Amino acid sequence: AINIVNDPSLPANIVALIQAAVVAQFSGTNGAQRERIGSIVHASRYYGPVASTASNIQINSILIGTQANPTGVTVPVGIDQYPSISTANIAVNLQ
Repeated sequence: AINIVNDPSLPANIVALIQAAVVAQFSGTNGAQRERIGSIVHASRYYGPVASTASNIQINSILIGTQANPTGVTVPVGIDQYPSISTANIAVNLQ
């Protein structure tokens, strides 16, 4: 869940831009290391990519988890789990 300040000067497609940035970071298609089996996913890795979506974006918080309405800042990925992501599971809340 990405919570940002609702600024009318943000691009109209800000939700799609943020979702694409998160997926690119997660999968490593932006040049970052992708999330891996047996690792820990850190929400802090996503601040930079989200911030780069618009010059005037203000991020309130980024929370991650494996359930709807995440509340954590880390998620351990077991050696028997494969990390995956979908834009449908990335909530962008303008507050």
